[in-house]
Amino acid sequence: EIFGWKEKEVLGKSFADLGMVHPSDLDMVNTELSKLFDGSESFNVCENRNVRKDSSVIHCTWYNSAQMNGDNKVLSILSQVADVTEIKAAMAQLAKAKDVAEAANKAKSEFLANMSHELRTPLNGIVGMLQLLHMDEVDDEKLELLGNALLSRRNLGNIISDILDLAKIEAGMMRIVDTNFDIKDVVNEVYGAFNFQFEQKGLI
Repeated sequence: EIFGWKEKEVLGKSFADLGMVHPSDLDMVNTELSKLFDGSESFNVCENRNVRKDSSVIHCTWYNSAQMNGDNKVLSILSQVADVTEIKAAMAQLAKAKDVAEAANKAKSEFLANMSHELRTPLNGIVGMLQLLHMDEVDDEKLELLGNALLSRRNLGNIISDILDLAKIEAGMMRIVDTNFDIKDVVNEVYGAFNFQFEQKGLI
């Protein structure tokens, strides 16, 4: 039924008579079967392409056992076969999808790395100008604004570093550190970074 033949068409014939083995796999199949006939193996598994009666090609896995007599002579070969064409096709699709996913992931990592490095250049220019302004004589209000701007730049730099750390996370190399911190400092940093927006929206 798998190969499209009827019982009366195959009785008394070998797979060679029916041309059931794909020509490119014939030498391999003969080699595996010869191991059973010469007694070097009593069982083996052979995966190869087979040709159906209608000339279509399918992939099969054969489980071959040598049937022995009392003198350990080979009488025949018992073969059980499984049509694995759909499995092979699914595996090929999975392999292709895996290659596409790996290529996309590599492109994403390269993009993030390049983008992060590109962002650092203008950020360094900004911080340079802010530091120069910070050195000038300014009133307390402007000094606070400059300090908040420098703090925001530092926070943005940390975010960029976090983006680069994505590669470490994906590689399982990111280490979580258990350390003490001051919640007041965190709140003050957030407040300083968003103080101007808070005032504009009347939140404070």
